[in-house]
Amino acid sequence: MRLVCALALACIAACVDEAPNVRVETAVGFASPRNATVSVFGAFHDGRMSVDAWRPLSPSISRALGKDACEVAWGDALREQKPDLADFVDQSTRENGITDELLEKVAPLARGDYVMTLVVYRYIPKSRTRLVVRAAPQARGVGRRGGMGRTQGSYPAPEESHVFELSAGFWSVREKKLVAEVSLRYDGDDLDVASAAFVAKLRAVLPGAKCVGWNGLEEPASGPLGQGDVQDGDGGADRHEDDAAPN
Repeated sequence: MRLVCALALACIAACVDEAPNVRVETAVGFASPRNATVSVFGAFHDGRMSVDAWRPLSPSISRALGKDACEVAWGDALREQKPDLADFVDQSTRENGITDELLEKVAPLARGDYVMTLVVYRYIPKSRTRLVVRAAPQARGVGRRGGMGRTQGSYPAPEESHVFELSAGFWSVREKKLVAEVSLRYDGDDLDVASAAFVAKLRAVLPGAKCVGWNGLEEPASGPLGQGDVQDGDGGADRHEDDAAPN
């Protein structure tokens, strides 16, 4: 009987450890406006902007924002049509993460009321329905500093490789500051479970929100930016092999 109880308690503890822990922080006066519009900037992963980090997150986050695939600013269109800005973003994020200075530069291109930035720390679990591409391990850079006076994704750096941390910051284009942040920490191995908990909080922060695109960034002929047809900021290091251009 004691053995059965001990096993049951161990199972409960394990389930609690693996449950997604999601928290929300907002600026003073932020009132979760309904039907807001959001422009998705992109995902920061392992010290740089990463298209491949956005790919596995796109389906659930895009659906939460009313689209099959939200357009993102970071990618080939930015490099081709705004090369100076793209170079600034690449260098700035590698050195400092996602800063207020950076968001002030990109915000005028946003069609939305808010610019959403994502920061992913190290491990991305697998989805039951999609293959996940993992970026090679690199020295981790900072996430986002400024705004509400702290780093985006303020959980301590995970020591175990299996810990998944994700944060979404919402920068108000009108107020020119970070007004809300949703942060997730998850010890499990199912991206679908983590994503469901994360997007539930996103919907609560901005109920009825819809994602919109970016001014001056036309979609490439091969499809929308959110479909993973773009090259990453490292010159293609985390592009799929079958995405490479033909010789």
